[in-house]
Amino acid sequence: MLYKFLTVKKHKCTVLNDPKKSVKMIQQKKFDVVILDLAMPEFTGLDAIDSLNELDRSKIIVLTATIIDNKLMDEMKSKGVTKILQKPISNDKLLNVIEG
Repeated sequence: MLYKFLTVKKHKCTVLNDPKKSVKMIQQKKFDVVILDLAMPEFTGLDAIDSLNELDRSKIIVLTATIIDNKLMDEMKSKGVTKILQKPISNDKLLNVIEG
């Protein structure tokens, strides 16, 4: 659903449901925005952030249904996370963060 919404809003999107493959793709190609869900099996969003720590990227947006404490929030931001958004989130709010 998010893919369709962003495509209609004239954003080019790549969607992968395998976090390890996603990290490899991000390492090979520059993306303006990376949207990660923290709750992924076997290789979490935090694992992905750690893997991407040294890469140059414009924005990493984290989506989570989990309450994030200030320590973890600061840690993620120090590793390049631009924004942490609580789910559920409206498409329009996410679009504002992407385009902002």
